[in-house]
Amino acid sequence: MIAPPSKAVSRITFLIRDFGYGGAQRQLLLLATGLVRRGFVCTVIHFYPGPLLGEFHAAGVSTVAVEKKGRWDLIGFFFRLRRTVVASRPEVLQAYLTESNALSVLLRPWLPGVKIVWGIRDSESDAAHWGWLGRASARTARWLSRFAHALIANSEAGRDWYAERGYPRDRLHVVANGIDAARFAPVPTASNSESSLRTTWLQRKNRLDAPDLRIIGHIGRLHPMKGHRDLFAALALLNFSERQRLLVVLIGTGTMAHRRELELAEKDANLGDVILWQDPITDMPPVYQALDAVVLPSTFGEGFPNVVAEAMASALPVIATDVGDTRKLMNSVGLLVPPQDPAALADALRQFLSWTPEECRSVGEASQAHIQSHYSTTQLEEKTLAIYQLKDHPADA
Repeated sequence: MIAPPSKAVSRITFLIRDFGYGGAQRQLLLLATGLVRRGFVCTVIHFYPGPLLGEFHAAGVSTVAVEKKGRWDLIGFFFRLRRTVVASRPEVLQAYLTESNALSVLLRPWLPGVKIVWGIRDSESDAAHWGWLGRASARTARWLSRFAHALIANSEAGRDWYAERGYPRDRLHVVANGIDAARFAPVPTASNSESSLRTTWLQRKNRLDAPDLRIIGHIGRLHPMKGHRDLFAALALLNFSERQRLLVVLIGTGTMAHRRELELAEKDANLGDVILWQDPITDMPPVYQALDAVVLPSTFGEGFPNVVAEAMASALPVIATDVGDTRKLMNSVGLLVPPQDPAALADALRQFLSWTPEECRSVGEASQAHIQSHYSTTQLEEKTLAIYQLKDHPADA
């Protein structure tokens, strides 16, 4: 165990809404696990449970549920949250995502001397998609941001976007996500053609007899920002023989209403033989092992897209839109296209199909090397700790 430095804080409390399948939750798991290994006392306080809760426990990270009973459980929830956070005796309280960020500064009167840190995970708020309540929440968060001692964005694009909209630029820091390269490294003895998950997908679509078929994964929640409709439009631009060489697996979940909208769009584009719907999978490395490439056609909002980094760490080619820090992350490896441009995306898919297996392997290996060199979990831990130890900025009282 690595002991924390003498000047460092030793007790850190994290605040997050839930343990669902999300990039923020995955990054919190990596950070808390690493800090616990270094000897820090970490507690994660959450409002709702979720499928990743067991992974926090398996990693030895302490979690406490406040058990919010619903949207209108407000006063009782706040008092329970206050009691729980104070009982954790934090020296740093780091929140993740808008709701938790706002609550963290509202708790300041009961946390004298505690550094309040916000976690910003996108590069453009999707508040407009949530109606008047989302817009009101965004305005409130902007006003409350002045009361945080530090704000950590996971992308340069996110830092700049929020600074331009009134968040305190002098307290905004960038810490890129960390990727557990060893976890995602391909298994040398197994090819993706031997993957049981890959076989299952091919069986579901009756395509076991397609030897030159390439499987591309779109991994992300069913939300307009993730660009599913642009992907469908791009696939519809491919000719019949090109589509016959592709199977696109959509891995993610969302509201039933949006799922139905996307299913209708898929049907209208006549893509039933190309698209396969797959519910979220907790253990992601086997998913990447079963794929030939990953596509992320996001329209806006990405900060540091975990899916892109994980695919690269898995030695997979990536086809993605130039949103957030994706360009910096991909480092001229893979295929980058403008957002909301189905024709450009279709051209990128054609280019991918034209690559030989050796060319695909070369792109994947270059991607993997870049992630291993620049996005380790160690840099995530050390850069975050450095911000915790910065002399407190005089956040507005």
